[in-house]
Amino acid sequence: MYLTEEEFKVLSGKKIGLSNHEISKNMKISVTAVKVAYHNLLSKYEAKDIMELNRKANLKNIEVAENLPYYDYEKIEGHKRLVKKIKITKEEVLALANFFKNTQENEFELISYSHSFCKSVYVKNPKTQDITEIHSEITD
Repeated sequence: MYLTEEEFKVLSGKKIGLSNHEISKNMKISVTAVKVAYHNLLSKYEAKDIMELNRKANLKNIEVAENLPYYDYEKIEGHKRLVKKIKITKEEVLALANFFKNTQENEFELISYSHSFCKSVYVKNPKTQDITEIHSEITD
């Protein structure tokens, strides 16, 4: 499970029985921020209350991550999953389809790069490390 640093600290505090006020004081953040992190934890672990959260959450199986680009939690098949989200246009999909029609390889990495003035999509062959530009456009 990926948690923000704040969520991890709140979960750690809850695991040892600290109140929201005690966590707030120790973390030097507002009680409201503690409550928001706690509700995020309940949602991520699909827990109804602190007892269920404590049963489901194992501090040893948590990775702390801040500002993960393209990552978000999405409910899939009834469970919240950390997923990669990359916005892609119809033109990019058509360019990818055309690329794949002309290759025999089965596995590639999709690379999406955005800059202040352009957006490009590349495909990388992990075996050969070759990178092919599939689509590029100037953005305003």
